[in-house]
Amino acid sequence: MIQCLFVLLLSSAQSANTKGVLTLDSWTFDKIVDGSRNVLVKFDKEYAYGTPEDEFKEFAKRVGEMEKSKNDLLVAEVGKTDYGEKKNSDLHERFDIQSDDFPVFKLFKKGSTEPIAFSDTVDVANLSLFAKFQAGVFVGVPGCLEKFDNIVKIFMSQKSDKKSREKLLSDAVSLQQQQSEDSVDSAKAYVRTMKKIIENGDEFVDTEISRVKKLKDAKLSDKKKAFFERRLNVLSSFKAFAENNKAEIKKEL
Repeated sequence: MIQCLFVLLLSSAQSANTKGVLTLDSWTFDKIVDGSRNVLVKFDKEYAYGTPEDEFKEFAKRVGEMEKSKNDLLVAEVGKTDYGEKKNSDLHERFDIQSDDFPVFKLFKKGSTEPIAFSDTVDVANLSLFAKFQAGVFVGVPGCLEKFDNIVKIFMSQKSDKKSREKLLSDAVSLQQQQSEDSVDSAKAYVRTMKKIIENGDEFVDTEISRVKKLKDAKLSDKKKAFFERRLNVLSSFKAFAENNKAEIKKEL
């Protein structure tokens, strides 16, 4: 009994120290999620743990560290208990959240009352891409550079216009020359990927992601693994922009 109480208190302390995350309940949810701001909400058990939770905490930390002028996203969580008063079970039922699906992420965009569901693997990179496309908030992940992402966004929308893509590639090459030492490798990755797409088509992205994943999963030093992780994050931006363009086209049809 004492051991169970200790574990409960420890979990509570860990939950209270989740930096950058606002804890919501049935009393506060509608006061915060009211359409006046972008809010990414994690629906989960009250004392969550494991890799997805670690990734969520790291994502929230990065959002919290952003400059105020660039941060238009609030990160929140609604924890549910299955004992006693069954805390927040009404909110989970309201948004049709099933315990088997934990953690569930929903973005409530500014000016809208309909949430957008996150459906990818829970990690910092995917949550950052989700925030970028759905809320227009750039949350930096290792390897990704905001100015290059802005170029790639247009580049991937110009699939049938080779001249436009070549002009954008030229812009990226010029931008690469302005980079500091700590970002030059990432800049080169953006430029190289753009060149390969022009030469081989958009299919290059998926092929290259598969290749780099195999390299990253091999027996390598931590430094080399981090290098390939940054490369994957850059490639993921290209892929996400391409998929976002496809989704937008479908909406227009």
